[in-house]
Amino acid sequence: MSSNAPRPYSKLRDNASETAVLVHKLKTALKTLLNDRDHRRRFTGVVLVKAVVDVGGWETLRSSEPWVRGLIAVLQKKDPIGSKELAVVALTRIYSQLHGYQTLVREIATPTIPGFITACLQLLKSSAPGQPLRAPVAVVETIIGALATVIPLYPTTSRPVERPAFRNGKALSRHGRPNIPRRQGNVEPPPGYVASKVVLGEAPRGGGDSADMLPAWVGVGPGSQRLIGLLGFMAEFILQPTKSPISIPVGVLVDAVSRVAQIARHSPKSQTWEQARDEPGRFQG
Repeated sequence: MSSNAPRPYSKLRDNASETAVLVHKLKTALKTLLNDRDHRRRFTGVVLVKAVVDVGGWETLRSSEPWVRGLIAVLQKKDPIGSKELAVVALTRIYSQLHGYQTLVREIATPTIPGFITACLQLLKSSAPGQPLRAPVAVVETIIGALATVIPLYPTTSRPVERPAFRNGKALSRHGRPNIPRRQGNVEPPPGYVASKVVLGEAPRGGGDSADMLPAWVGVGPGSQRLIGLLGFMAEFILQPTKSPISIPVGVLVDAVSRVAQIARHSPKSQTWEQARDEPGRFQG
């Protein structure tokens, strides 16, 4: 063997050095794309970050802090809604993977999660009271799913913004319209709760303009849609995993379902409950 032949160890060392340089260039390029002035380049950065995080493992996660802040910045800018939705998905993926590494949680997740949740809530707001949501229904579902994934993983970090997150949470009715479920009405009230007064002869109504209430509704149709949204929201909420055991007011939920199930049509008496339920326009007010 020639004395000038390269040693195998030297080849490995050179290859490792070259790989490290390429990885550094990639990370720097992604950071630059996310902070570019052109929203099209920012979108490219979001796509690439999502792809790299999906396959990169711990080596990628440990240096993802600039990407996380760049993705949150995309949510706060006037980028197309598609870019923001993908940024939400990418951030959810990162936070889900960070959860297994306490050091990375402390360095990356804890400082940035409040900003992530706040940015998501801004996307869920309507342009004006009583106006439709700015985000399409599909994007609203993505955001709600992201919050339902991240908050249980980081309950302590999320607590300062957890209440407004659920207060502004949107649940979809069976007709596809966004409904914001209010607290459970017409059930056994918890201590300290005062039920609203019902005035016979007037259209049913609920909600209000205060910070701790949901948008107002008037009429049987809107009220039934609000109730459907509320029950659907509660069902999804119960199905979500939690980091630690929690207590669920089963009695209150059973009482609410029992009261809804007691609603029946009085005429014609020959009509079954299934027929009344399936009749076109039955719940349209």
